[in-house]
Amino acid sequence: MKIIKTLMSLFAQLLSDEGKLTSRAKRGGIWVSFTNLFTNVMNIATTIALARWFLDPKDFGVIGIIVILTELMKLLAFQGVCDALIYIKNCNRKMLDTFIVTTGFLGFFFLIITFLGASYVAQFFNNPLLTGTLKIIAFTYPLMSISSIPLALLRKELDFKRESFVLLIAQVFSTISMIIFASLNYGIYSVIYGLVVKSITTFILAFYYARYFPSLNFQYKTLKEIFRYIKYVTTGAGLMFILNRADQFIVGKFLGAKALGFYSTAFNILNYILMTPRTTFNKVLFSTYAKMQDDEQQLRVAFLNTGKYICTLFIPIFAGIGAVSELLVDFLLGSKWMESAILLKFLSFYAIVKIIGVAFPQVMKAVNRTEYIFRYNALRLVVMIPALVLASYYTINIVAITMVGLLWIFKPLEIYMLKKAIGLKTKQYFNMFIGPFFVSMLMWGIIFVIDQLLIGLHDIILLIILFAFGIMFYALMIRLIDTKGAVQFRSFVKNYMN
Repeated sequence: MKIIKTLMSLFAQLLSDEGKLTSRAKRGGIWVSFTNLFTNVMNIATTIALARWFLDPKDFGVIGIIVILTELMKLLAFQGVCDALIYIKNCNRKMLDTFIVTTGFLGFFFLIITFLGASYVAQFFNNPLLTGTLKIIAFTYPLMSISSIPLALLRKELDFKRESFVLLIAQVFSTISMIIFASLNYGIYSVIYGLVVKSITTFILAFYYARYFPSLNFQYKTLKEIFRYIKYVTTGAGLMFILNRADQFIVGKFLGAKALGFYSTAFNILNYILMTPRTTFNKVLFSTYAKMQDDEQQLRVAFLNTGKYICTLFIPIFAGIGAVSELLVDFLLGSKWMESAILLKFLSFYAIVKIIGVAFPQVMKAVNRTEYIFRYNALRLVVMIPALVLASYYTINIVAITMVGLLWIFKPLEIYMLKKAIGLKTKQYFNMFIGPFFVSMLMWGIIFVIDQLLIGLHDIILLIILFAFGIMFYALMIRLIDTKGAVQFRSFVKNYMN
């Protein structure tokens, strides 16, 4: 509960303590944080249940491929269009209808492409199951594309409460459907049908809560404005998507579905946690930043404050998961998933690097420096793809290590772009995370020593001891090395918990 309330309150730092925008941003942070945390907890619980009792690693490999392709569709069909809707300040009814027509067309386009290309994808990955499953999922693409606009409209008005209702209800229906179908021995199709239920529910509720019902209006001028904005946003986000998912795509192609099942499961355990702050900031920060896009100093302060508290809260979580990965995987998923444990250890460093710069893309979009993101990701892509292909000739562990190493290598370039965009200094950037990172690494080492000393204890008891000690050690050390920052953080949390 403390984590929820801490995330809820982060947005108070974006502006001064006065004004309606601050209040609405804080309330938005509350709803988005709760929704993301609830959704990701349900995703983790569903993954554990399916992995432990119903599906095997090869099934999860197929699901991983479907998720990658579906997320790519979302990015190309409507993510950039939704950002354009939020960015454009004055948007009338005819313009809204143009947004709907645009995303609807793109959704149907990707439905046709996926339906016709499903068999070729199955051949590429050498997995016949992909043909039927992809064709079913393809029919949800228009629903997802069209419903994205009323949801974006709610975010534009900072009405995250109504958007949260839509996402929470859809998630509950989807989770229940997956478990019911899995218990009826539908196998991998239980996940597919659950995703279909989620898309239908979201489509119906999005328009209901947005109180917006479209008509077939279309303005060519608006379409030009949309594509002028998303030119770099979509291409940059597309490159970012490839960079974030290239490892799984390459593992699936070169090492097979079973290896991808182990890899994607380890990745998703961390990613569900990572998505809580990341998705929150993608929605709330961009919407708020867009309203203060002309104030460089305010953007810089907002970025630093957000980064400081996020790093303090989440770096030790990822480090702790990496430190107890073997115990955690055995307890949650069972012994058949132990190959995921070492991957979880390596990928915990991936999550740490990602969380440090979680608000970076939103700052760039808010100041309309989307070309920076595009160039940054293009350079990373040129280096990353050959490196991952080479790594795939060895093992999935080498792929994971390569992903982590490349992220750290490119971090200085990210700092340079922030300096150009909002005047951020290198020292300010490092001050956001150096304390939590150093203490988290010490915590990791201490947990390893205690784990070795307490061999023989029951796994659950040992996990409880290690987590409890890790929390106490981290809190104490943070207080010792950064007394002022720790007091500020404690007062910050306490203020918003009362």
